[in-house]
Amino acid sequence: MANWKTTTILDKKVWDDGLISLTLDIELEPFKAGQFIKVGLQVGDDRIERPYSLVNSEEQPNAEILFNEVEDGPLTSRLAQLNKGDQLLATTDAHGFLILEEVPDVPHLWMFATGTGIGPFISMLNSTQSQRFERIVIIHGTTHEKSLAYRNQLEGLEHIDQRITYLPVISREKTEGLMEGRITDHLSSGEVEKRANLELSAEQSHVLLCGNIDMIRDVQAVLAERGMKKHKRFEPGHISMEKYH
Repeated sequence: MANWKTTTILDKKVWDDGLISLTLDIELEPFKAGQFIKVGLQVGDDRIERPYSLVNSEEQPNAEILFNEVEDGPLTSRLAQLNKGDQLLATTDAHGFLILEEVPDVPHLWMFATGTGIGPFISMLNSTQSQRFERIVIIHGTTHEKSLAYRNQLEGLEHIDQRITYLPVISREKTEGLMEGRITDHLSSGEVEKRANLELSAEQSHVLLCGNIDMIRDVQAVLAERGMKKHKRFEPGHISMEKYH
């Protein structure tokens, strides 16, 4: 049974219209990077809740979540109105299997995210488990350049760690130097591998997918042509995923 606590918002960052991260003053139970907690608000006799991946690493003391405000959404529209010092409900126990401990031993790790799907990957990149891999490539797709949450942090990691490559993809505006359009188009054309200077292969790679269900489905289809399949604990494969609807 989930362990719910009342927590205070320590910090709020608005990345773009309706794209918000909250840092919470809550003592989390030990968790693995990539897992999620539940966040909620009491509205009358009902608790409105939903799961959110943790952005913070296992070593960071405060929980951080990233979310999109959904128009007329029963929870996100209320969360977006909260500010530093306000209170909400959150669970202290985290769950989920999109974690690096479940990834087979391969040299190359590829992370494909859309929108808020970048959140758990930020946690993973700051985890000691990420040191297992010789190369890590992060592809983050958003509609507009200003929606690239945590861009400065990712560019900073890329600058200090030669194993890491960060590749934004913008779908709805022209940008200088960034890939434009859909992630799958650039994956199919080979542009992603060209910019990463790395081959994405079934023999050397594992792929993590997190975000929009259409992206996940389409990337899976492209990777299937390379002999890559969904990874299961008792049936090893090449692709692990978390769907954000």
